[in-house]
Amino acid sequence: MLANIWLKRHGKRPIEWPEAEPGNLASEVRIEYLAALKEADQFNINPLTELHRRFWPS
Repeated sequence: MLANIWLKRHGKRPIEWPEAEPGNLASEVRIEYLAALKEADQFNINPLTELHRRFWPS
């Protein structure tokens, strides 16, 4: 959400995350996102950056 706020404030389109499947709280994208956040906590931002790039509208 913070990334989308930053993008909007800088005149960019927000990231369009895919919708979760009904009844599935642990979607594949959510699992990947949480893993990327853990990597970023260890100063490796590449997985998080790539994930954002995949869902940023072109």
